[in-house]
Amino acid sequence: MLVRPRPSSCRVTSRTPAALARLGVAAGSAAAAEMERTLGMCETPSLAGEAKFCATSLEALLEDAMAGLGTRDVVPVTSPSLPRSGAPLQP
Repeated sequence: MLVRPRPSSCRVTSRTPAALARLGVAAGSAAAAEMERTLGMCETPSLAGEAKFCATSLEALLEDAMAGLGTRDVVPVTSPSLPRSGAPLQP
């Protein structure tokens, strides 16, 4: 994710090859295909009753999550029990 000022200044859509280049993703790669699929989901209309939000920054993601919870009174937590290398991959 980009910090807040950056997403406002660059248009990132599934039809923008420049976005892939800007992020260092090779066109035609598996990562590019996944990015295009994900961004395409952001461009489609919401289904009836679906709450849909595509965050363009970490700040926007947190603000939308707090709005969904109906409170800004949240406390970040971490888990010291994870190995230093991170969580094991899920199957």
